[in-house]
Amino acid sequence: MDRSVAQGRPPDARHDRWTGPGTGRWLAIATGVALVLIALAVYTTTLTERYYDHFVWQAAAFLEGQTAIRYPTPENEIFQDVLPIETSDGVPRGQIPLPAPAGAPPPAVRRDLGPHDE
Repeated sequence: MDRSVAQGRPPDARHDRWTGPGTGRWLAIATGVALVLIALAVYTTTLTERYYDHFVWQAAAFLEGQTAIRYPTPENEIFQDVLPIETSDGVPRGQIPLPAPAGAPPPAVRRDLGPHDE
């Protein structure tokens, strides 16, 4: 009768070259390095000048505690899909009308409370 995968290795596994004490660790490291090298190769071969860098602008806005990007700036002033909005911090900003990924929570944004909102 043949052993199934669920039954594990045969009892004489000490003669198997894949069951050494450090083999699992080295195999995991080699797999991780291979995945990083593949990702690096894909990144470097597809690297192009991005014309519409809205994800970078949104990330910068999130780091500033805002959901709206800085607008207009030399990089994005020619785009007509950015909606200029009023802000409380005095920085000109615009909202990019892009839907959020499904199931993604909205970013945590600090809201300055006015005297009537306390």
